[in-house]
Amino acid sequence: MLVLSRRAAETVDFPAFGIRVEILRCNSNSVRVGIEAPRDIQVLRGELVENLQELGQRSFHQAITPGLTFDKASSLLQAQISEAEATLRTLQSLRKDQSGSVDSQRVSELMQQLRRIDSQASQTDLQHDEERKVRALLVDDNDNETKLLAGYLRIKGFDVTTAANGKEALEKISFQEPDVVLLDMTMPEFDGSWTISQIRNQDALEQMTVFAVSGKCASESNVTVGPSGVNAWFRKPLNPEALAHEIKRSFEAETLVA
Repeated sequence: MLVLSRRAAETVDFPAFGIRVEILRCNSNSVRVGIEAPRDIQVLRGELVENLQELGQRSFHQAITPGLTFDKASSLLQAQISEAEATLRTLQSLRKDQSGSVDSQRVSELMQQLRRIDSQASQTDLQHDEERKVRALLVDDNDNETKLLAGYLRIKGFDVTTAANGKEALEKISFQEPDVVLLDMTMPEFDGSWTISQIRNQDALEQMTVFAVSGKCASESNVTVGPSGVNAWFRKPLNPEALAHEIKRSFEAETLVA
């Protein structure tokens, strides 16, 4: 590991990769840095990467690019069962014409077994509906960090939607109200302060749970923690496990009240 001493406004450059790291501000507890890098190079917070590695890279990639969801898998299973039943019915009809070519008793047993599987799949769907996932809207303009945090939360069992700024977030809230909004404060347009004011000024949304997820601390922002602001403040670099736990705790508390 190369160790360098740098002051505010000084940089560390990686010319071969087109990367520049600039020290923006220093204090006794933290250093604020700015990073310029090509779009194809991911710049990620180490604490999120470590958490995802613990959960398993295979699950992480599935979560970042969700493919076959539970509902789709269940529907696919039922479609396969229906197709199998149709095939078995055809075999039964062949039994009438071709003596001894098919064991009708065995075919009937298989059909009963398939019906049981179909029934179990339906029951699983009902159970899944009753135990629905917590819906989270993640609002952040940093594409790399958004993918990483969204992937982590999906692995933890959340239904995650993303938005790049406050205006986009409000549009998504309007047609699919989330259980919690995770709001970055320092987006270049329609930032966290603007977004929370828009949410709290709407009667239908004033009780919505909103967590600030920001590199700033609350005292550096004009957004308060309380009824007229955000419900809680999570400072970057994040503790992802603590964030996931608080989202679940908040959702369970709201469910009990309802």
